Amino acid sequence: MTLNNVINLALFREGETLENQGHYLTEFREIVLPFLLKLNLLETIIKSMAIKKQFSSFEEALSNSSIPVLVDFYATWCGPCQMMSPILEQVGAHLRGRLQVIKVDTDKYPGIASKYGIQALPTLVLFKKGQPIDRIEGAMQAPQLIYHLQTLI
Repeated sequence: MTLNNVINLALFREGETLENQGHYLTEFREIVLPFLLKLNLLETIIKSMAIKKQFSSFEEALSNSSIPVLVDFYATWCGPCQMMSPILEQVGAHLRGRLQVIKVDTDKYPGIASKYGIQALPTLVLFKKGQPIDRIEGAMQAPQLIYHLQTLI
């Protein structure tokens, strides 16, 4: 089985019947997962994925972090914001242990966006010890963002 076949099996097939979706899930469990485990790829894939955490407040997330926090203020309808999602995953993976990335949907949390003066999307705000120290408005490629952040963290 080629890597391309693995990817095709893992992709959601829109418009398929529930029976077919179940078939794909079974194939994924029986074929793809063992394949990834055999090649030691599963751990790498999981480590590169964003981790979702729940906080009782935004301020708690910032103040409880022992490392700088990069906050991505975004909206689901924003095209450049969607382009930044995989870039931020790359940045998070590259700076793992030195930087935490948090995403804030400005439509769901307009109060937080207003508090930090977010007027353009996407906007990235870097926090150290709970205080904003840098702001980037607009999309940026991963290498440039990593270089910029490394000078600040």
